[in-house]
Amino acid sequence: MSRPSSLQAEEQIHITSQQLISDTEKNQAEFIGNVVVVQGKTRITANRLKIFFAKGAGGKKNAPDQSITKLLATGNVNIKFDNRVAVAQEALYITETEVLTLTGPNATVTSDNNTISGDTITFYRRDGRFTVQGKTGSPVRALLLPQDSKDQGKESGSD
Repeated sequence: MSRPSSLQAEEQIHITSQQLISDTEKNQAEFIGNVVVVQGKTRITANRLKIFFAKGAGGKKNAPDQSITKLLATGNVNIKFDNRVAVAQEALYITETEVLTLTGPNATVTSDNNTISGDTITFYRRDGRFTVQGKTGSPVRALLLPQDSKDQGKESGSD
């Protein structure tokens, strides 16, 4: 299965924030304050974003082929991707597996008029699967609008 266009490696990533702290020894960079990330049709906003880079060939740091291994967004996270909107306190994306994990009270993903929420939402982008976990006192919630309901208004108005 091909990856969504917003994840193609050749697409540039544009990041703005109030502050950037780069640590070449740890192969990571952290953007702090009003973070906005745009890559193709994907847009992320958060209070903070930490980017983890792979070590270069032979374990060398700062190699020209250094690639992103994971992204960790924290604080008021909002992600628009693949015709979905995700809201959470924390979002972790692993690039190799294309797995997005949203955590925090009432983490939510909305697609069309359907909404799911829980304490942890794990979205497997390669195949479109997801799992949602609640916790005691905070169950998983889903609001699903059947396809027939969307079309019903159109049909009744055509008589």
